[in-house]
Amino acid sequence: MLTVPWQLERFRQRIVLPRRRLVLPWRPRWERESSLGEVAPELCARLPPVPVQRESTNAAVLVALGEVNEHLCVLLTRRAATLREHAGEVAFPGGRAVAHETLTETALRESFEEVGLPPTDVEVVGTLGLGFTRRARSTFEIVVGVVRDAVELRASPGEVDAVAWVPLKLLADPGRAVCELWFDPRGGWFRMWFFDLGEDLLWGASARVVALLLQVLGAT
Repeated sequence: MLTVPWQLERFRQRIVLPRRRLVLPWRPRWERESSLGEVAPELCARLPPVPVQRESTNAAVLVALGEVNEHLCVLLTRRAATLREHAGEVAFPGGRAVAHETLTETALRESFEEVGLPPTDVEVVGTLGLGFTRRARSTFEIVVGVVRDAVELRASPGEVDAVAWVPLKLLADPGRAVCELWFDPRGGWFRMWFFDLGEDLLWGASARVVALLLQVLGAT
């Protein structure tokens, strides 16, 4: 049986592996170092606008792109270890909508509550569509935004253990990115992505979002 080329035990995250899984030949399409100024207008032109609401979801996450030390980065968090759902997992800030709130407002509000990112500092450029979690069988809108200025972030106690700008160059490194094919007796075969972040492992729904983001950026 083929496996990912790392010792999964070294990561903070603990994963229940399926009995049937295969490594797929996959290489992230985004392989060029781009500036935020180059990427922002390309995404504006390619991505559809965020819908105000969708019948299929009432949740949203924010994929925030920024530039740190001349590297294009994406904002990621590590969820608090005390949470009941997805504890300790690497994820995008986000959550469920409240009454009379658009999906864009949901993504921006949750990002401010979780990591202190002011909504006024985010230029929303569009959506990557719907993401989904297999465990909870829920969906969420993937809102993409650009943060052009430096912002002091802070992790909200009880919700987020850590927050960081992660270079896309690191995520697109073939030595850190793996795609596997997993078998679920309830639904058949599906793809599962992994990104090696050092002590942390990005996988699951958030990893699917990163894989989609790299694909879109690779096509721009």
